[in-house]
Formats: sequence, structure tokens, C-alpha cells
Amino acid sequence: MTISEVMRQTGLTRKAIYLYEQRGILHPRKVEAGSTAYREYTARDVQLLRSVSRLRTLGVPLSEIAQALESGRVDLILQRQLLQQQARLAELSNSVERLHTLLHRLPPNSGIDEFDQAADMLLPRTLQPELSDKLAEDFPAGYVRRLAMLLYEAFLDKPLDSPERWNLWYELLDQLKQGVTADLLDAYTEFYGSLTTDQLCEDYRLRRRLVCDYASYGPVQEQAKAREIYFELNQLVCSPAALKQWNHFYHTLVRRVLSAQLAGVMERVRQLSTVYGPYQFRFSEMTRCYLDPLLKTPEGLVLQTRLHDCGAADIFQKGVLIFFDFYNNTLRCILHPDQSRKGNSE
Repeated sequence: MTISEVMRQTGLTRKAIYLYEQRGILHPRKVEAGSTAYREYTARDVQLLRSVSRLRTLGVPLSEIAQALESGRVDLILQRQLLQQQARLAELSNSVERLHTLLHRLPPNSGIDEFDQAADMLLPRTLQPELSDKLAEDFPAGYVRRLAMLLYEAFLDKPLDSPERWNLWYELLDQLKQGVTADLLDAYTEFYGSLTTDQLCEDYRLRRRLVCDYASYGPVQEQAKAREIYFELNQLVCSPAALKQWNHFYHTLVRRVLSAQLAGVMERVRQLSTVYGPYQFRFSEMTRCYLDPLLKTPEGLVLQTRLHDCGAADIFQKGVLIFFDFYNNTLRCILHPDQSRKGNSE
């Protein structure tokens, strides 16, 4: 179809459509007919332009829209936009509260001296704690979806194509919200808050690849994974830097996550996943058949003692070893790529 028809169907101007093309968002086919050339648009182009328009109404910049289309993760862009808008809203709310308070205290026909006197007396003492309390109250509600995705998105692969599955998703969010604390959110912000969108996408790809690999493991792959984890456990006692990084991750984040997870949350994850059950089973089999025997050898018993002596004995508690494996294969690869390496069979 011609650009005129596209303009009619989308309500966009010619200038806007050309701008999206210049930014690499739209790629119409170029057609030459004799001495003239024109762009030919498809129904897919029209739908894409509608999507871009909707994202623009939400305030998403064109550069981030292009990034979302390239990565395939629009939700990450929307999450970032939500955080930015929440920050602006908090700043605006703070400004309104300051204005109300100051106007209430200013006498009629006030000048700059009266303003300075009121501001010096009121703002530092009363407004900042009130704003801090408000942000603390709003914090969990705004972040629970992001937390759910960071925790479970590698498993959540069933489409929400029925009311029952949508209900499961919302129940998962509601139950997780019950376990969310300010400390847990602070911990996730520390490790994930500074990651770029590209890094978050890479973290997801690594986690998804890990769980899918587990689901297809046989005895050979399980044995290799056990050697890999055993190697990484040795790294903790051989590398002070690796030990410090893991202990910080464990004490800051992992312990809080394990205490926040409710049985109902994981049951809903299982129902929304094709790989969660096989992943759990294969990890358990790998541990029972191959890793545990390695840890019961004379060298393995020495390793366990050394881990205990260096403050990492909790790694063998229920659920912690899974996080250790995830950490080494995902976040550690992003935060400390120079230190990330796999064990081998030698």
C-alpha cells in the first residue's frame, strides 16, 4: 500500500512515518517504476506503526523502541519507563507538598526574606521524611512484577492464552507480593538495577538456556554439570575474590529470596512452565547421582571442610546450590566476565 493509505489507517503524518524509517524502526520496500521510485508498505508495517504510536503515547523514546524491537523484550523497556515515570511522579509530588506547606506558612504579601525564613524552617525537617515514607509505601507495589520476572521468567514459557492462565499469573504476583520486603527489593536493585537493557536481555538468554539445557540432559551431560559445579566450589576456596562475590550475593539476595518464596508461588510457576518440572528433576538427579559422590570422596570431604572454614557452608542448604549454579552461569558472566569460566572433566 502507499504512504497515503498508511497515513489514513494509522493517523500518522508523513513526516512521522519517514522519521521512524530514518531511525531504523520501519523498513518499507523500495519500488522503482520507470523514472520514479516509491515506498510500498505492508499490513505488518501498519501494525508496527500502531505499536510504535502506542509506545510513544506512553512516553517511550524512539531509541528505546528501536532497542525493544531488536531485542524482542518490550516488557523491559516498559519496566524502565515505569521506573522513570514513578521517579518523576515522586519528584512532582514532593514539589506539590513543598508548595502547599510553604504557602500555608507564608504571610500575605510575602517577599523573598519571608520565603527564605519559612523554607529554612520547614523543608529539611518535615517534608523529606514524609516523602521517604510515601516512597517506601509505594515501593513494593511498583516492583513486584519486575521481581517476579527476574526470579521466574526463564521458566514462564506457557502463553497466557486462557482466563485460567491469566489468573495463575496474577495469583503468582499476589502471593509473591506477600513475601516482598524493602530489603529484598534493595538487594535486587543492587545487583540488577544498574544493568542495561542489553545486559538484562543477555541475563534472560543465559538463564533460559541453562534451564532448557537441564531439561534435555542425559547421564553424560549430568556428569559434566556435576564436575562443573564441583570445579566452581573449588574456586570459592581458591579465589578470595570469587568467595567474596558469592558470599555477598548469597547473604544479600539469595537468603532473602528463599525466605520470601511461598509454596503456592512455585506451584503456579510449575503450572505456567514446560521446563520447570524437568529442570528440577534433572538438577536433583545430577546432584544425587554425580555431585554427591564427588563430595563424598576424600578430596570432596576436604573441600566441604574448607568451604565451612571460609564461611560458605550454607551453599549445601536446600535451594542454595541451584542459585549458585544460576549465579555462575548467568549474572556472574555479566558482572565479572573476566572471572567466569566453566569447569572441565580433567
